[in-house]
Amino acid sequence: MDKTNRTNGQWVLVLLGTGFGAGFAPFAPGTWGSLVGLLLAAAAKSTLGTHFYWLALIVILLSFPICGFLGRLWNSKDPQRVVLDEIAALFLIQSFFPVSLAGLVAQFLWFRLFDILKPPPCRQGEQLPGGIGIVADDLIAGLYAILALWLTNGIYPLW
Repeated sequence: MDKTNRTNGQWVLVLLGTGFGAGFAPFAPGTWGSLVGLLLAAAAKSTLGTHFYWLALIVILLSFPICGFLGRLWNSKDPQRVVLDEIAALFLIQSFFPVSLAGLVAQFLWFRLFDILKPPPCRQGEQLPGGIGIVADDLIAGLYAILALWLTNGIYPLW
C-alpha cells in the first residue's frame, strides 16, 4: 500500500474493500475474498440471529460506494484486489439459507462458478459505471447461486 491509501482514513476503506487484505493475495484474489465473505457471513448469521439480515443489507449497500471509491483510487474499472463485491454477494446468498457445512461448501462453489462464467446478465451488470458495475455482476452471480442451491437442495439436502 502506498501513502495515498493510508491518508484521511482511506486505509479503512482499503481494509474493507480488500476483504481485510484477502484481495492482495498473489493469485485468485476473488476466490480468497469469497472465502472471507463466506466465513464472515456464516459467523455473523450464527451469532446475530435475525439481526444478520440488517448487517447483510448494510454490507451490500456500503459495497457500492466503497468499491466505486477504490476503483477511482486505483484508476481501474474493477480492480482485482477489491473483493468487497464478492463478500457482499456471499452475504446475500447466506441470507437465504441456514448455516451448515455442506451448505457453505455448495454456496462457495456455486457462487464461484457463476462469478467466473458470468452468464447473462452478469456480464452486462459488469459494464455499468463505477461501484454499481463492480458489485452488480457479483450480486447477479449470487442470485444464480441461490437458484442453483435451491435446486441442489431438492436433490441432495444441504441443510
